[in-house]
Amino acid sequence: YYYQSEERIAMWAHCYRINAGINTNMALESLNNLLKTNQLKRKSNITIDRLLEEIENLVDGKMWQRVLQRERPHSNTYQDKST
Repeated sequence: YYYQSEERIAMWAHCYRINAGINTNMALESLNNLLKTNQLKRKSNITIDRLLEEIENLVDGKMWQRVLQRERPHSNTYQDKST
């Protein structure tokens, strides 16, 4: 009933909003998939302290990758970046 008129559809549909930008959470979903696949090996029964430790390790690793990439943008291996 609510969406029967075109005016109401235009009010609520994101595609009709001017200067709304991109409304997406793909980066967060990608990070979540990376955490579950690489760090937790798809295990669902882990403790909260282990989960927090794995999140900290993931963020720490990503941070250092970013720092090294900014400091040495043309090196392409870990050994080149660390020397």
